Order: sequence, then C-alpha cells, then structure tokens
Amino acid sequence: MAAKVEHVVGAMAGVPRIKHDRSLAERLNKQLERPIARRFASLLLVGAAFVVAMVPLNDVGSRFALYGPLAILAGILIETHFTAHAHLKEIAGIDPLTQVANVGRLYDELFELESKRTPFALLIFDMDDLKTINDTFGHSTGSAAIVAVARALRSAVRATDCVSRYGGDEFAVVLRDSDRAGALKMIERFGDALVEESRHIEPNLSVSAGMALYGVDGFTPEELLNAADAAMYSKKRSSRS
Repeated sequence: MAAKVEHVVGAMAGVPRIKHDRSLAERLNKQLERPIARRFASLLLVGAAFVVAMVPLNDVGSRFALYGPLAILAGILIETHFTAHAHLKEIAGIDPLTQVANVGRLYDELFELESKRTPFALLIFDMDDLKTINDTFGHSTGSAAIVAVARALRSAVRATDCVSRYGGDEFAVVLRDSDRAGALKMIERFGDALVEESRHIEPNLSVSAGMALYGVDGFTPEELLNAADAAMYSKKRSSRS
C-alpha cells in the first residue's frame, strides 16, 4: 500500500487568516470544574451534617471526638475529588475517534510554549481527497483512514511532542525544542509509518503537510497556526496543478 506525504515550510500568501480563541481551553476546564466542585461540596456537607446529627447536643465530648474522623473523611473526599477531576480533564482532552489530543489540548500546549518562549515547530497535516474515499469506499473506510493517519503520527513523534486532531481530517503536531531539520525528519518517519498503518486500507492515502517555526514564522499560536495552514494549502494547491 502506497502512501504519500508532501510538505512545505510556512508561507502566508493566498490563505485567509484564521483567528484562534484562547478561551476555548479555559471554558472547557471550567465546564469540568463546576459540576465536580458542586458534587464534592454537597457530599462533604451532607456527610458531616449526618454524622453530627447522630450525636446529642449535650454530649460535648462525643462531638469533639468526631472531629478526627470527620477530618479524615474530608481528606479522603478531597483526594477523590482531585483524582476524579484530573482524570476527567485528561479524558476531555482526547479525541474519541483517533485517541490523540483534541483542539483544547492543542491550544493549551501552544499557549504554554508561548508563555515560556520555548522554540518549537508546528506542523499541520491534512488528508488529500478524504471525500472521495468516503464516497467511493464508505464512511467507515474514511474513518479507518483518519485513524491510520493518527496512529502514524503518534508513532513518528517523541513522548514530549503533542499530536492533536485539528479538524475532521486535519492534524496538528507540536514538536518541542525542534528546528526545521528535526521537523523534516519527523515528516519522513510519518511517511514510513503511514505505509504500515494504511496497509489494510483499500485506497492509497495521501497527506499534505505545512510547517511553521516559532520565532521564524510567528510567535503567537494564531500566527503559527495560520502560517502552517497556509504552507499546507500551498502544497495542496501545487500538487493539484
């Protein structure tokens, strides 16, 4: 099974600028925190009230004796709360189909690196002719092709890198502490991995890639995403002509 990956370095001409909203990830976190916090507080208050109500008002000694167990109960509930919250945040950051990061986690990664002014490379990968695959072979094959691309990307990056599903058939990869040469090597590894991952998929898979470098093609997430998008679409257009 053949697979093709074409790429180009960041270029802004000819592609509309896309505005990216930093508050997306923040809203996602708040949506997770609110119901968990309410349930936690309610459970703690109801439990404490129930235990205290079991002791007569004039039994001061017994009431003081309850403070230790209640403190232990509060500690257990607090630990459970934060464990559940961390787990839900992790789940909320995963794309259900591909099991890579979603857009919210991508923005978190980009804003973190921007705040630290850490050099990195941002790559945008877009599948070519997914609509043709869906129309010819069915949407199940199209979904399998998307998953194959995601798996190939995950196998081509390091543990410190971030692979995310940026759109329907579009992926973004953040390579920490990477330059142009490192990004090109990653693209090569991805091409080899895609051949293996797509071996059992009927159509040949083709993917276009665009690259943007922090400090070269931009500094903010918006600038870098637009530069990588523009580079990717430039390659896609040149391949069709």
